[in-house]
Amino acid sequence: MTFPALGQTLDEAFRNVRSIAAGLKPLCTRLRTQSAAGALSAVEVLGLLSASSYALTQFNIASALPGMGGYAQAQIGNADIAAEFSAMVAAVTAMRDWIFANFPKDAGSGAWLSVTYDIAGSPAYLTFSTVQLAPLRALMGSVEATIG
Repeated sequence: MTFPALGQTLDEAFRNVRSIAAGLKPLCTRLRTQSAAGALSAVEVLGLLSASSYALTQFNIASALPGMGGYAQAQIGNADIAAEFSAMVAAVTAMRDWIFANFPKDAGSGAWLSVTYDIAGSPAYLTFSTVQLAPLRALMGSVEATIG
């Protein structure tokens, strides 16, 4: 028998999910506030896409562990943790999918259009206006509302 270095215990996975959710909420709050006040760069939008994709991967890994639902419920108590988790996953998924569907892409190659370079090699990142990001702001607000 070997030492079980890979995989997560229920406790580790539950703590990981909580930690990721706790980090995603302020990210959404910050970007939602910034996008209401002015433009956001492609770097910030792609960062949100990356964070939400990572979160969903970790949420799926944790939820697939046998006994996770019962373990999480026992840790939280009276709340309906399964329904709250499902609502959070749905909100994060909708946010991620909106970014994926609406980020500008090259018509021929499908490459994401996020940056241009001038002759000196200096990057100029694409920016999104407050109007363009109104639907994303609503989705970020939904994510925030599902995380306590």
